[in-house]
Amino acid sequence: MGTLINAGAIVIATLLGISFKRLLNDKRQQVTMYVLGFLLLILSVGWWLLEVIDLRKNVEMLEPLLVIVISIPVGWWLGSLIDIDGKTNSLLKRIETKFHWPPITQGFITASIIFCTGAMAILGSIEDGISGDIGILLVKSGLDFVTAMMLASALGIGVMFSAISILIYQGSLTLMAAALAPLLTNSFLNVIGFIGNLIIIAIAVSFLGYKKMKIANMLPSLILPLIYFIVRGLIFH
Repeated sequence: MGTLINAGAIVIATLLGISFKRLLNDKRQQVTMYVLGFLLLILSVGWWLLEVIDLRKNVEMLEPLLVIVISIPVGWWLGSLIDIDGKTNSLLKRIETKFHWPPITQGFITASIIFCTGAMAILGSIEDGISGDIGILLVKSGLDFVTAMMLASALGIGVMFSAISILIYQGSLTLMAAALAPLLTNSFLNVIGFIGNLIIIAIAVSFLGYKKMKIANMLPSLILPLIYFIVRGLIFH
């Protein structure tokens, strides 16, 4: 239920944001991107620091740190080797051309990564799957509503399609959590939150115009820890 509410909030916010987009010239849309980048940077750095503090409190600190140190460069290398960013952009642009849709690529990819990689998406989905508590996802829905509205005012209708990513990603996490709850340790949650917030920091930096990075190529960095902790849990459980 929490994921459905989250996806619905993004759809409604996108429609509102598109209405505002008509009132904004190119300069104001650029200013909107800068403001959103600044807000994302502040929030993601804050969340990342909280993950650092949690890691320092973890008595098994060495293991999650090793997983982070290995997952980030190896995951980024795998993403670049596969060229996730390039292939995703190419696929979406072909869809735009075939169906004569307005540009959706940047809005879809950017919004999907922002809404799916944060710690709240992961923790909220897992908590929903384990206990049925949707509190975190409700808070996330409110934050995503504001973010989606600002994104849509600058990037257009592509933001709305990120609701599909939310349904698939968070829905899968919720189902997985219900089945694999004993394997999803605090160390796993710390690692995923740490890496996810680093990816959002990279998006914020891109919004501010300092460095344009192929953010989608970083996504395997989130998958590797998941594989590691599931295998580890199955072996030692």
